[in-house]
Amino acid sequence: ALAAPGGAVWTLADTGGLQLTYQINLRDTGLIENPIGQSQHGRLLHQVLLGTDGALVSAHSGSGDASENDPEAAANPTDFLLVLAPVYNDQGPQGVVEIFQRPGARIGTQRGYLRFLLQICEFAGDYLKGRRLRHLAEKQTLWEQLETFTRTAHEKLDVRETAYTIANEGRRLIGCDRVSVAIRHGGKCRIEAVSGQDTFDKRSNVTVLLGKLATAVAKTGEDCWYAGDASNLAPQVEEALEAYVDESHTKSLAILPLVEPGGEVEL
Repeated sequence: ALAAPGGAVWTLADTGGLQLTYQINLRDTGLIENPIGQSQHGRLLHQVLLGTDGALVSAHSGSGDASENDPEAAANPTDFLLVLAPVYNDQGPQGVVEIFQRPGARIGTQRGYLRFLLQICEFAGDYLKGRRLRHLAEKQTLWEQLETFTRTAHEKLDVRETAYTIANEGRRLIGCDRVSVAIRHGGKCRIEAVSGQDTFDKRSNVTVLLGKLATAVAKTGEDCWYAGDASNLAPQVEEALEAYVDESHTKSLAILPLVEPGGEVEL
């Protein structure tokens, strides 16, 4: 919109510093090959971040003695006019948008660049606020679903009915294709419930192989995640997994042992 040669978006990192999120033609500024210039430029960005009015910074200008390559100066060491504006939401400053503009434009034109960029950054701040609120709403919904799932899973004392509740309600909660529940009997795990199926053939090859895979995973006591590559798994788990995948043609799965406080795997 500003017909500028380039620009960059800097966002606030967890450490409190600014990190580069996106750029166009940043290399043309010469900052990448200029460590002192990077320091000066970084101080300039932080000044803009803590303000609200943005800034127009002419080429090779800034506070301190920038001409002497003072790394403590907040300066623009590039050949471009820098148009800078902060992005705010309801939690405060979130980043800085920077435009690398050709020098030489009239002061009125330069001020027009800044007004436009400040307006765009205001829209960006509104977007970030809305995204945060949506995220909080999604988390609230998830916690409500977890509470409902936990309450439903504890309504019955019958193990088989509870297993079916976990399988069916768990599938809705996770949003996956299928959830199966295996229960340990002695040293082996047997499949007791499969989501969406009131009854199933416990002697079928797929069910038996899944039980063997659950047994192998339970013995390790660690979660098993598979998305096409089993090379990082224990040999006994990898062997059982390959047998199950060959029979079921499963593309991805996760097996999570449920452990009692005493440390013994039950499901």
